[in-house]
Amino acid sequence: MKAKGLITAMAATAFAAAGALPGTASATLYTFGCITNNSATNCSAGQAQLSMDVTAFGSGVRFLFANSGPAASSVEQVFFDDGVLASSTMTIQNGTGVDFQKDTSPGNLPGGNSISPPFVTTFSFSAEPPPTSNGINPGETLGLVFSGGSVSLSNVLNNLNSGDLRVGLHVIAFANGGSESFVNRPPVPEPGTMSLLAAGLLGLGGVARRKMRR
Repeated sequence: MKAKGLITAMAATAFAAAGALPGTASATLYTFGCITNNSATNCSAGQAQLSMDVTAFGSGVRFLFANSGPAASSVEQVFFDDGVLASSTMTIQNGTGVDFQKDTSPGNLPGGNSISPPFVTTFSFSAEPPPTSNGINPGETLGLVFSGGSVSLSNVLNNLNSGDLRVGLHVIAFANGGSESFVNRPPVPEPGTMSLLAAGLLGLGGVARRKMRR
């Protein structure tokens, strides 16, 4: 096998061993990309400090939303574009200072029509009034647990990674008074995954050099 082909094959093996290939259960941390772009400053702040960790929780799956701060902001609504989770049993785990309820008449994610394909809300959750106080502010979290039916961690992760399941956030109370909408981005490999991958790629470099000397 040529050195280039060997590197490609071994890189794929390293990713697989680390659980970094699309659809694998180890990639559970998701960040968010801004879709409204009302303010570059607000978009950058949201993208830097908003995250969603998807993990197995008992017999179900938990979405843990976090606002790490420090920039002023409050997640006032969480939107789902998905038809499977809507039929499952839902449990809200409000963190300290957070108070969310499921919407009886969900509207669409603000700015959701601007992306392709358009974001179509199937169900959503909103902070109780006043949302600036009860939303997910810096240092706070919100957990949403789904169980029953066909819900499983592998199924949820596969749908998130393929785009069949999308999650949107509407964020208000930025320092300048503005608001923005965000949609989840591809998963972020866990630190252990990146270390294993780096070690694998370093090894590939040595293999390639030995191949070229022959």
